[in-house]
Amino acid sequence: MYLSLDIETQGLEIDTEIHFIGVYSINSKGKELFEMFQMPKDLAKFRIFIQNRLAKKDKFILQNGKFDAVRILFSYGIDIPIHHDTMYLGYLLSTVTELKEHKYDKWLSLKTMAQRYLGVEDWDVDKKTKTSTKASDVEEYLRKDCKYTYDLFMFFKERLPKKKFNTYKLMLKLANCYKYIEVNGVPIDKELLSITKDAYTKECLRVKELLKKNGEINYNSPKQLQELLFEKLGLPIVSYTASGQPSTGVETLKELQDTHPICKQLLELRMLEKALSFLKDWDEKAILHEDGYYYIHPTFNLHSTVTGRTSSNNPNFQQVPRNKDLKSLYRYPGKEYEFVCADFSQAELRFASLIANVKNMKEAYLNGEDLHTNIAAVVNEIDKKDVTKAMRTAAKAVNFGFLYGMSAESFVSYAKLSYGVTMSLDDAIKFRKHYFDLYPELEDYYDKVDEELWYYGEQTSVMGRSYTIDIDDYHDRYKHEKIRRAAINFPVQSAASDYVLCALYNVMTHPTLKEKVKVCGTVHDSIIMLVKKDEDFESNLYLIQETMQYPPLAKEYLTIDIDIPIVVDVEVGPFGKGVSIEEYLKSEEK
Repeated sequence: MYLSLDIETQGLEIDTEIHFIGVYSINSKGKELFEMFQMPKDLAKFRIFIQNRLAKKDKFILQNGKFDAVRILFSYGIDIPIHHDTMYLGYLLSTVTELKEHKYDKWLSLKTMAQRYLGVEDWDVDKKTKTSTKASDVEEYLRKDCKYTYDLFMFFKERLPKKKFNTYKLMLKLANCYKYIEVNGVPIDKELLSITKDAYTKECLRVKELLKKNGEINYNSPKQLQELLFEKLGLPIVSYTASGQPSTGVETLKELQDTHPICKQLLELRMLEKALSFLKDWDEKAILHEDGYYYIHPTFNLHSTVTGRTSSNNPNFQQVPRNKDLKSLYRYPGKEYEFVCADFSQAELRFASLIANVKNMKEAYLNGEDLHTNIAAVVNEIDKKDVTKAMRTAAKAVNFGFLYGMSAESFVSYAKLSYGVTMSLDDAIKFRKHYFDLYPELEDYYDKVDEELWYYGEQTSVMGRSYTIDIDDYHDRYKHEKIRRAAINFPVQSAASDYVLCALYNVMTHPTLKEKVKVCGTVHDSIIMLVKKDEDFESNLYLIQETMQYPPLAKEYLTIDIDIPIVVDVEVGPFGKGVSIEEYLKSEEK
């Protein structure tokens, strides 16, 4: 029997108060059944209801189910399995064009999808009614939420193409993993956070005092800043905004930083203000757990990118600035566990070498060579042993910039903005030529993607995930190139991301590790976890590494052989300041 479930809450946070839980189904005689539980008054009744339904092997349908399941688990310890999720079904039935042109959450919301696919009228009510604690205010609204979730599932399950079943099953496996991850939370040192916030606030004030010497203006106002920089100080205009105004963005300031001290001061101020926004957000959202430590509880999204790569919000844990002061606030203050970050080394480059069958890339990985050092030697026309740290940094930009066919013109600004590397257009053209001379198979791969999209409007990753576009858009000369650039990225980023997700699943369900490891979150190609410090700690670190490198679940999805090493680097200690397993063990011996 299928049951749809939905909750009504006071707010959106993980510890928000749950007012009502609704459950809807249709019995074998076609009769509609709806039951509403008022929380916490009906907690015992709800617990028994769930136990009975699970004993009967009934299947739960939810819309954005992780939201509901996480809050029920966090508040009451009741584990609702996400057997089906209508939001994921809507995601998989949407084209790339639809997902990109509409806001994901709006396009995939219950009300939008029910109106679009079922033809029902909008049943939304005001916030006061939704958050009411009176059953009579909420009952009809909650019943419709549950009913249309049920109806949407029945509509979708007949229409999901068989080729997308595997991706749907993977998303459900991961939703049930992230349910526990979000409840676990990421430990954060609240005391150190407060000290860091105070220090950054003082630095911010110091930089603002320096800026005042140039004029008393609102430095967050583009218009006032334009007048100061380009009219009063006479700095050259190097780029314009989409509206035709002189740009005062980070890229412009980086380009002008050697022309006047104000540019470096503005860059420093923006860095500090961005850091402070993260620090304030973490401070407000940190929750004290029973173990006496503070944790933040980000939401991880499996449906917010067309490649399937995850994102996070509330707070955003995956876009933490490259700042060790901030990252290292994430640490476990106690002695029972150790903070561990396991990161796939060059995941996208490795999968690019596999998917495009790039001979020189694969040989480098088979020989244990560093791709960044290799490309640095090639583009600078020197021996590998003479490659400097600065050259290797520039080579990172080359590898990740040109991997998806970036033009030389775009690469100049990309290298500057992403890696702080200043490069002339002539050098960018030269580097691009060297890159594709070394890896010519990549351009053949681009042509293959182009052909598949031109004729079929679809391509499928080596992990079985589909990418569907509006074929008429691809035939439109004004839209073609933009769609093509994004589509080239898909087979590589999608496959690498799904491989990481398979590794996450296998770590969390491993018979040995599941009792010793608490996964706290993911940051792109990294899995963040707490590992129990007991007599098996060392062996479990290596077991995590081994499990992630060749996850059994990935073998069920892969349509190619992995014939190069997949490498996972494990760092032990505060996030961003961890050390290798070997270094950590040596320090523990002292």
